[in-house]
Amino acid sequence: NNNHDNNKHNNNNNNNNNNNNNNNNNDTIIIIIIIIIKTTILILLIMIIIIIIIIIIIIIIKIIIIIILIIITIIIIIMHLSIS
Repeated sequence: NNNHDNNKHNNNNNNNNNNNNNNNNNDTIIIIIIIIIKTTILILLIMIIIIIIIIIIIIIIKIIIIIILIIITIIIIIMHLSIS
């Protein structure tokens, strides 16, 4: 009878150990998934920031071109006026 109880006890211990191991594995998988999600979010954020910067640069370039065009037209108008 005692032997039987010991076996039962050992089996329980083994089961507990197995469960613990499984839990640990699950934890690491969850941690890995969280890390992957965080890095993808980071990468997305960086890409969005880069896109915004590019858009701002394009807008600035357009504004500069418009200013240059305005200056050129003003110069042309002044030249015409001075000629006439």
